[in-house]
Amino acid sequence: QRQPESDCIQHPSFLLQTADWIHDVALSAVDTDTHTMVLAQANNTCDVWRVARLENPAHAIAAERRQKIVAEARCITYAMAFPTWSDRSGSDLVVASGTVRNDILLWTALVGGDSKAAVATTTKREISHTLQGHEGVILALKFSHEGQHLASASDDRSVRLWVKADAEWLASFVCWGHTARVWDVSFSADKIISSSEDGTV
Repeated sequence: QRQPESDCIQHPSFLLQTADWIHDVALSAVDTDTHTMVLAQANNTCDVWRVARLENPAHAIAAERRQKIVAEARCITYAMAFPTWSDRSGSDLVVASGTVRNDILLWTALVGGDSKAAVATTTKREISHTLQGHEGVILALKFSHEGQHLASASDDRSVRLWVKADAEWLASFVCWGHTARVWDVSFSADKIISSSEDGTV
């Protein structure tokens, strides 16, 4: 049965065009009408935007780019991921980047309070950790809800789990089972779910 027109979304209320692939988005409320939005982009950079809801016209949204965060390792990425994050807490925002060189780079996209920096600034970040073990391009990354585990999937047909121990990230286990590249991976309670080009989950 067709839904009434009033219940259907006719158009997106906000559309932001960028010049690069967007792998992941971190969104955190600053106040009732304002959010910090961080975009993880394919050239291993992050764009920080301030997004605000306007009173007039109704439902209009304004966006202003505040910062461009550039990792010192410039490379093409096929996967990037943010953990759960709150701008209000003043905590750092870490990003994991999966490169075409088969490794995973961890770096800090935002240091607590950075989102309040002046408009149109560019900041360069060092790589804090490099995780190696995959023998193919990294195609998917996902942090667990608490941010202490990171799952990665690759065209080497494996899924790997990495665990944060103090200030280090350590390899926990490798899972084989797919017969083709692994497209995606996610956490579900005490399990890791992966999906592959071979049609299996």
